[in-house]
Amino acid sequence: MRVIYRGDLDGTVCVAILMEVGLCDELEQAHPKDMQEGKVDITSEDIICNLPYHPNCHMWFDHHSSEISRPDMPTDFTGLVDVAPSAANLVYRYFIEDHPELKKYEDLVHETDLVDSADLTLEQVANPQGTILLGLLLDPRTGLGLQRDMNIS
Repeated sequence: MRVIYRGDLDGTVCVAILMEVGLCDELEQAHPKDMQEGKVDITSEDIICNLPYHPNCHMWFDHHSSEISRPDMPTDFTGLVDVAPSAANLVYRYFIEDHPELKKYEDLVHETDLVDSADLTLEQVANPQGTILLGLLLDPRTGLGLQRDMNIS
């Protein structure tokens, strides 16, 4: 199946979990606006993560209140849409019972929750480490991923 996801940390962790459970053999990043405008071709072989719903999809995972509160919110779909700190949290919760091997992602999902819900301390923002740093680098709003003169120290 193809996973269509937002290219931030949350979407990337969704992909990692879906790969672990054997549901991902192709990836495509998309922007929410492109989904809303119908610019992304969605089929019944697609899993959508952290992006707006499309009626053709096989599965859908999202945590954005704007999707949950929309007047045409679908009620008959496979996946999980709920208020949560991240879409990765929902993908994890959806599969953990049948895939206990996902337990190894528990800390990563928790850290993704912190990044995606902006529940970070001043220290975590000023001196990001590990998953928090990765989340900031992957977030297109920070502009950090565009830096070309970064060095590893």
